[in-house]
Order: sequence, then C-alpha cells, then structure tokens
Amino acid sequence: MTMEIFERVLEDYKEMGGGAFSIHPVMGDIFLDKKIPERIEMLKNYEMIGPTLFVTNGVFSDRFDDRTIKMILQDTKLRVSVYGLDRDEHKEITKVDDYDRFVASLRRLLRLRIEVGGQRIVQLSITLNRERSKAEVQRWMENNLESDMLEHINWGVQPPLSNFGGGQLSLMRFSKPTETIFCAQGYLL
Repeated sequence: MTMEIFERVLEDYKEMGGGAFSIHPVMGDIFLDKKIPERIEMLKNYEMIGPTLFVTNGVFSDRFDDRTIKMILQDTKLRVSVYGLDRDEHKEITKVDDYDRFVASLRRLLRLRIEVGGQRIVQLSITLNRERSKAEVQRWMENNLESDMLEHINWGVQPPLSNFGGGQLSLMRFSKPTETIFCAQGYLL
C-alpha cells in the first residue's frame, strides 16, 4: 500500500470517528513493510485513532535497528504469533526452519518493549499442531522469555489444557516490576 493510500485510509477513519486501529498484513509479516516506521509516525498525527495494534511473528524485525524498533513499539500494542513450541513443531507449521531466528527476534522485541515503556501490552498468539500441557507452555515461556518480565508471574488458563482439543488456550502472566502484561492465546491445528 502506498503512503498516499495509507494516509487516505487514516483520513477516512478519522472522519468515521477513529478508534482502535489494527495493522495486519495480508501476506507475510508487518516487518516486511519497509514503510512501517513511516506509517507508525503518520499515525501519531491522528489522536482519535488508537490504540494501534500490530501483528508479527517477529522474524523479520531483524531488518530494523533497535532505535527504529523502539519507535515502532513506543505507542503500539504488539501481538506476536508463535508457531509451535519447539523447532520441529515450528517447522511443521511454517514450513520454514527459522525457529532460532524467531526466538531471538521474540526476545529482542520483548527486551526493547521493556526499554521503551509506553503501551506495554504484549499478546502472544500460540498455534500448536499437537496437544500440550499447561506445564509445557509455561516451561516454553520461562525458557524463551528470559528477562525481568518473568518475575512475579500469575497464570490463568481457560479452558483447561487437558480438554484443549481444537479449543482455545488462554494464559495470562503479569510482570509487576515492569508492568508488562503477557496474554497468550493458543490454537490447536
């Protein structure tokens, strides 16, 4: 989408009254959009539009330096798509062997989210292709979200993972020191 069309969308949305704004790529990832820093900057000119949410699996965030990522994260909500809890499951779902790149990008995004402050909500949407227990999901989060965020964690699960079959998994974790909130939703393929 050209910047002119994006601006027209924002103007039309402003005329409609504005409100929450979500950036979802049709194909690919939000970080494949070379213009995403400019789009986020443009959004700042529209007070009545927001909060802004964008969705990513984070893998292509390594195309941008820390300063640019911090600018993007400053005033946006972030939803990170997690495809599988290990290399094999990730590759089965995505058909790409980039699990290590994904984990590194996820850690970086979360570290930068803490550094930047602002809207500190991070939602993880977890897609699985095999049944997992609450303990497995918790262990994955603890192993892969290593930072100050993991202190003082509270968890809640609905529905119980033992009845997961095709349903939705919801995990909540709250980090008191940084007040970063993690919401995890999961889908079993």
